[in-house]
Amino acid sequence: MTTASYTTDLRPLRDDDQPLYLALYTCPRVMARIGPPLDAGRATRAFRKVMAHNRSDVPGHRTWAVVDTATGRALGIAALHREGGVAEAGIMLLPAAWDGRRSHEVMDRLVLHAFDVAGVERLIGVCLRGANERMSRRLLQPYGFAEEPPGRPGTVQWGLDRARWSVGRPLAIGRSDPAR
Repeated sequence: MTTASYTTDLRPLRDDDQPLYLALYTCPRVMARIGPPLDAGRATRAFRKVMAHNRSDVPGHRTWAVVDTATGRALGIAALHREGGVAEAGIMLLPAAWDGRRSHEVMDRLVLHAFDVAGVERLIGVCLRGANERMSRRLLQPYGFAEEPPGRPGTVQWGLDRARWSVGRPLAIGRSDPAR
């Protein structure tokens, strides 16, 4: 279920999303925020792993396609990569979809799903250190994420615990299970 004000929806990643996945992971502009672009072979292998995780009944990594509600066109992917009670939230949009609003809509859904549905205790966001970290900071701070020591060299990391989320839950979100 979605709210009318959203311009995007999330749906589980499907086999026919492989071209989207490859376009994202092989694009130097998209990967500038994440790491070196993958070659097509590595991206294909990574896609197969993602699909295996999505098909699993065991809670763990989940990846969704970000879809434009007006056109039905896939604009990118969103993911929660879970290790025990901690999940890393990630959003990758095609450059044509970079407008800020979509990222916030998707983050609304990821945060809600992580805490209200998946039951994680801690959510983190990570990006490469440098010019792009300002955008990530602006995306994460409204939810209560705070900068913390990074878990990987060359990155910046923000974290949000369930307790802090429950107390300071932003009024702008809480619409429904967004990442079904």
